[in-house]
Amino acid sequence: MGSYGFPRPHESSVLPAAPPRARELSLVPVHRGYLDALGLFTVAFGAYAILSIGTCLHLLGGPDLPGIYGWNPNAISVTTGSLWIAAVVSGHDQRTVARRAIVGLAIITAGLAGWNVHSTAWPDELWDVLAVIVCVGLFLLLAHHRGVEPRGLGIAPRWAANRIGRRQVVSVAIISAAGQYASAYAGYFIATSLPWLPEGGSKASTVHGLTLAVHMTAASIIEETVLVAGVVTALEAARRPAWQIYALYLAMRLSFHLYYGSRVVEVMIFAAVNLWLFRRTRRLTPLIIAHIVYDTSAAFGGGSAAPAIYLVGFYSLIALTISALVV
Repeated sequence: MGSYGFPRPHESSVLPAAPPRARELSLVPVHRGYLDALGLFTVAFGAYAILSIGTCLHLLGGPDLPGIYGWNPNAISVTTGSLWIAAVVSGHDQRTVARRAIVGLAIITAGLAGWNVHSTAWPDELWDVLAVIVCVGLFLLLAHHRGVEPRGLGIAPRWAANRIGRRQVVSVAIISAAGQYASAYAGYFIATSLPWLPEGGSKASTVHGLTLAVHMTAASIIEETVLVAGVVTALEAARRPAWQIYALYLAMRLSFHLYYGSRVVEVMIFAAVNLWLFRRTRRLTPLIIAHIVYDTSAAFGGGSAAPAIYLVGFYSLIALTISALVV
């Protein structure tokens, strides 16, 4: 048994199968690994990163750029992601009826989303759901081409379908939740101790109720799936060292959280913790659930980090209870 209750790969007599490692991925050229990682990021978060950087520059005293706020970031993600899916599926040698249907549906979806890039006619909840389907679907499609199926990405993995695996999922959720609350405390400390640094806001202050809950859930799923699992899979397939994976991942994750201002440090700690956890265990679902629980607890607690910190035990218990049921 490894440290922190994580099974070691050689314990195959106890576990049905060991988690896949980097050496088991189909080898790809270095440039292809980086292009996959950067492409996934651009599709899922490129528009958000531009908006976030513009907001950060305004917080630092720069001019406001009202033109960039007329975009619908999710519509851009759905458009570009659908076109990429259509390109990948249409390039397959076996052009079956199902593949042609997927290509046609992807093109239609891209057209409808592209038509609504500057429109607010569709509800925000629908765009969040579409963004999850397209972005996660695109990542799973690319992972399949690298020889990795969903179970190999930590989604209901076979190697954890026993008591040891359930204990591991609780351990992952505990550490992930601890990293998120530690990040929140660090951001709260900076905001209160260094008032001269500009402090930003979040979408939690502009949307409420069901819209907020759907947005938080969608953001958690896309961030952990596309960024954590996506970047790791793409760069490990290119056999990149750990420091390059961490550097690119943290730069990506910070880029669309710069609107936090001085509290962007909230992202750094838990982002690094979640990446380490995934590379160590290949468990994805507890990371997603812990992220959803933390985001919703902080948002519905008033949007401040302080209430969430005081309720860390309660919300961590919820995260662990739910995670223990997901294998």
